[in-house]
Amino acid sequence: MKVLNSQLKSLPKNHSDLAETYCNIGSLHQIQGNYSVALENYEKALDIQLKSLPKYHPDITTTYNNIAMLHGTIGNYTKAFDLYKKTSEIELKSLPADHRDIA
Repeated sequence: MKVLNSQLKSLPKNHSDLAETYCNIGSLHQIQGNYSVALENYEKALDIQLKSLPKYHPDITTTYNNIAMLHGTIGNYTKAFDLYKKTSEIELKSLPADHRDIA
């Protein structure tokens, strides 16, 4: 949290470094089973990414994927599926046809 507090003081509120930190915090909470806190942090990261990164940036797909995995873990399979679908749609538009993530 020390890093986050420092970033909040020194970076613009929609800086992509903040999004990365929120994703990392979300991942830690997800590993610990604190799913609601993890989701809150992933959503903060996604909000920043959608405002600060190009529409089809790979970091956005990673965050959607993280949120999808979390929803799958807690049994929200429809939500997970929708997010995985969104991830795939972005990857199809942003990656070359022969990329390993498009199989």
